[in-house]
Amino acid sequence: MSTEPVPQPAAETPVAAPVVELPTPTPITFEQFSAVDLRVGRVLTCDRVPKKDRLLRLAVDVGEAEARTIVAGLAQTFAPEQLVGRLVVVVANLAPREFGKGLVSFGMLLATGPSDKLTLATVTDGKPGDKLK
Repeated sequence: MSTEPVPQPAAETPVAAPVVELPTPTPITFEQFSAVDLRVGRVLTCDRVPKKDRLLRLAVDVGEAEARTIVAGLAQTFAPEQLVGRLVVVVANLAPREFGKGLVSFGMLLATGPSDKLTLATVTDGKPGDKLK
């Protein structure tokens, strides 16, 4: 019977994830940030924009007399029925953006991630029109 230690396989050294250098954002003042009107919105309806693979057209209640039309590049991640009823974060004072053929967006929803795996900024409580602070 041998008393020599049994050789053990070498432990694998963990591979560190590559460090991604993000550009340093240009600082803004508190007053500039305060000019952004972030509100809670409730998605009332949502449908695909014909001939546009990435775009959805949403009707969003932001606490005004009429719902706003917001066009968002969410179609690669979300089916329209997944968004109806959700409380979302809306940039309410963004200048309207024309997409052509009468399609105009009157706000922006906040999201992060690649186009095919977006995470939508949402709130769990609140009512349409509530301002985010």
